[in-house]
Amino acid sequence: TTRARDNSEVQGAREPARDNRVTMQGRLGRVSAAPDSSARDQPRAAPSDPGTPTMSPKSAPPAWRARRFEAALLLRDSGRVPFRQAMSYVRGCCEMMCTDESIRLLTLAAAAGATLESLTARWQAEMLEKCGLNPAQFVHSFRAGADEAAFEFAPAYGGNASQWAEFGHALAELRKGTLSLIGGAAQQKPWRCRRFVPAPVLLAVGPVRPQLLEYSELAIPWLGKEQTLAALFSATAAGDDASRLLAKWKCEMLEACGIKRSHGLIALHAAAAASTVGMKDNGELNAALARTAATERALLLVTSLPIVRASDELSERRFPPAGGKALQNFGELESGVVGTLLGSLNPLVGMGSSALREEATRTGLPPSKIALTWQCELLEALGIEQNFGMRQLCVRVVQSAADDEPLWKTD
Repeated sequence: TTRARDNSEVQGAREPARDNRVTMQGRLGRVSAAPDSSARDQPRAAPSDPGTPTMSPKSAPPAWRARRFEAALLLRDSGRVPFRQAMSYVRGCCEMMCTDESIRLLTLAAAAGATLESLTARWQAEMLEKCGLNPAQFVHSFRAGADEAAFEFAPAYGGNASQWAEFGHALAELRKGTLSLIGGAAQQKPWRCRRFVPAPVLLAVGPVRPQLLEYSELAIPWLGKEQTLAALFSATAAGDDASRLLAKWKCEMLEACGIKRSHGLIALHAAAAASTVGMKDNGELNAALARTAATERALLLVTSLPIVRASDELSERRFPPAGGKALQNFGELESGVVGTLLGSLNPLVGMGSSALREEATRTGLPPSKIALTWQCELLEALGIEQNFGMRQLCVRVVQSAADDEPLWKTD
């Protein structure tokens, strides 16, 4: 145990030193003297244990069992936790629960039959150590209802009421994020996990024009990502509704930008109806929200397309497959593919064309399914595996909406 230090010395904060002293537990005496910081992350043997044997690659534990967060050099063992340190822990946990890495690891752990509640509790204990708090002393103070006796900003001890309210809100969001992560991983449906961390304070009334601009700046790149489209395809294949999943992400993004979801949805509807949102001149906002809505529509369109195969139900192929080479099934589409597709298909499916109508009459199939089948045939004629090519075309459609560019310009 090192000498007592005040709060400002522990945190490196700019606030003045306080009178209430706390006892700190030194980490330096419990780890190897080697300068490599990774040594602190290794399991420590008990004092009577002669050592931990080195694991062979075959016996190495799975990734989700490894330590994720390095502990601080000094851990607080007693005293009341200051606001900055408490919020650092809670916000750190909220962010951790929404990362791709956490979702991936917990999904793997669920598939292996691990207890997900225990795993997330261990991650949160590691986060306590990262923030300089001894889990043995403080882990229960942050769970269930916060223990006011453990926090120096609690109103019962003369603390700041607004800080206590912000802390309580953050704790509630942490519980929601943890339950969302565990639920999505346990069902092997990672798209159901929370992806965006709510802001510390959410606006429930008043103008929100800057926040809606921030929402659009967050939403457009996210919705235009290939990973987002892949998540929607996985969700629809598992029987989930794509529109509900998009609505869930929208609400999460609104809260990440500091708007309570109900107030944000009302503001979005008002902006879509050309009403004023905080300022009279909303040209920039309306353009940004229009791009966001167009990207959402493109996502819903491509995820609603029926699954077809080339010439499954048509009497004959309109486009013969390419011969003499393997079909492309990875990477990116070559330059000019989109232009070739549009140039070849438009005369067949465009306004005034009789080819689509005649084929629909002959086969009894919906015109949309016939057009998609011809598209699959044409992809194979261009040397592209049809499932891969259709997925890449869907990405192009969504990205063209997000970038507000014609589809042929994405080529």
